[in-house]
Parts: sequence; structure tokens; C-alpha cells
Amino acid sequence: MSSQAIPTSGSGACQVCKKEGETMRCSKCREVFYCSVDCQASDWKLGHKRTCKGVTKKASSPPLPSVALLLSEAHDAADTFHPIWHLVAPKLASLTTTTSPQAAVDLLESSTTFGALVVQGEIMFDSKDKALEQKLQKLVKSYTLRGGRAILLGGWIQAHDQLKPFAQGLGLKWEVGWYGRTSYEFNKSFNPLNGASLSPPLTPSALTHLSRPLQRTPSSGITLHPGYAKLPAHLRLRGSGRAPPPDKAIFTKSLSLWGVAPKDALYFPTPGARSSLGAELIEPTTALAAMARVGDGGWFGYVGDIEMDEEMAAAVLAMAGCVIKPGVLLP
Repeated sequence: MSSQAIPTSGSGACQVCKKEGETMRCSKCREVFYCSVDCQASDWKLGHKRTCKGVTKKASSPPLPSVALLLSEAHDAADTFHPIWHLVAPKLASLTTTTSPQAAVDLLESSTTFGALVVQGEIMFDSKDKALEQKLQKLVKSYTLRGGRAILLGGWIQAHDQLKPFAQGLGLKWEVGWYGRTSYEFNKSFNPLNGASLSPPLTPSALTHLSRPLQRTPSSGITLHPGYAKLPAHLRLRGSGRAPPPDKAIFTKSLSLWGVAPKDALYFPTPGARSSLGAELIEPTTALAAMARVGDGGWFGYVGDIEMDEEMAAAVLAMAGCVIKPGVLLP
């Protein structure tokens, strides 16, 4: 029992049976009286356990960030994200998911508020319903310019020419870069605030996690989360058996971004990186992932990775405002 009744010289009436005379009082708050241990035990179960002023209350955990996943029917969460997402994301964010442009529009036009939007590029730029597509673009743009944060998953975009005018509407010079596989590394100079008096887009613990040396295993590349093997088979098929990427780098297939200021690049090509489709050096303003300040304190991010391994799962969650601590995604 978490509280005991101790003798007292007072004559307060018993909290339970109202009997007066020789009583005992709660040993923790010393404010409530009982005639017997039985009455004290009964009252503890009935509610004194919650109201006793002498019981140290556990600090309540801060609410999880609310994140809307606006995905496509062709590439839902199981197809878009590495299996690690399904283990970790529900513990770090309160997720609401849609899988069509119309459902995404309905959600954004509702009274529901979100801390971040994670938007599959297909539904914004490759929809068959162009009127609906433009409506969704307008809603995402308005949300971001008014102080929200939106992360665009650009790896599956087919209409490459559509990103540039959308980015220009946010005051950015970003455009679709090249498609292929090369090595990227975390930009330790990532600082999109550039002196502005705003909260940083990524928490300090998230930056620590993303910038740490990558953990590798000789056979499978990046070390898998220990819960990976417990996932259903259909969520364990992707992302296994790849060759180990270069040391301290992510070697991945992506639709990269061009025109990114160095301070806004979260992941950029490793020194001397070359395209897997040719021998040319990668354009210096290229980024695998980026995040920039837009509008009235808003944030707009881009992630072009197609394979979405553990590192990019962490990056997307961090860009969405989740608290990523070392060891949460990888040992």
C-alpha cells in the first residue's frame, strides 16, 4: 500500500464511516483521518490515491507532435517508408494518414490542426485531376506560409517541372535535380535560421542523432533496429540485402534537389561524389534533403530519397518536429 494510517492525537472524524474519537491520519498528507486501517485502505482505493497531496505526482509527458501523412494510393505508408518507420513513427508522433488527393484536401479544409504535413509528391504534382491538384498545392502553400511546416517527399514525382513554380511561390529557388544513385552525408553546417529569432526546425537531440557516425554491419550495411525481425513479412521485404554504403555516408537512389543554399541543405553529396548514371561531378547546390524558412515563420522541407532507410526515416520525423534521441532508430 502506498500510504499508511498513523496514530494522531487529533479527534477528526473518519473520512469513510464518519466515526469520531480516536483516529489515525494519512501518513503522507496528514490531512485525512481514519478510524481503522480498513477504512484507510478503502478510501485509498476509492480516490484518495489520486487526491492525496503527499503523493508525488509523475510529470506528464509532453503531447506527441501531430503529423498528417498525405500519401498516394500507389505509394502508401507501407510502400513509401522503410520498415523502421512502422516501428518507431507511432511512438514519436500522432499520425493521421490519407491516401488520395481528395482525402488530403478534405483533411486540410477541416478544422483539424497539425504540427506538420508530410506530403507525397505524387498527389501534389502528378494527379489526374488537375483542379484538385492545384487546390491541394494552394492549401499546402498557404499552411506553410502562415507558419506551418510541410515536408515534401519528392522521390516519386514524375512532373519534374512542377516543383520549381511551387517552390518559387514559397520564395525558394529550388527545382528538381537529377535522378540516380550517389553518396550523401549529413551537413554539419545546417543552419536555416541564419540568425533569425525563431525556434530551430530540428531539435538539438535530433541533430545529434543525424550527425553521429553511422553504425554499420559488414553484411547488410546500416544496422537494423532490433525490432525489425518482429515486423510482419510484408513490411520486412524492402531495404534488406543492399551493399554497404561508403563509410560515414548514405548511398541511395533519389530525385535530388538543385538550387539549395548550403545553410538549408540537411544532406548533400559527399566530396567528389559522381552520378551513378555518368562520370560527371554532382552539382554543388544539390541536396538529398533540405529545409528552409518561409513566410511567417513557416518551414518547408524536401526529401528526395526513394529507398527511405533508417537515416531518412529519422530525418523525416525530425523535420516534422519529433524528438529523435540517439538510439531511438539505430543502436
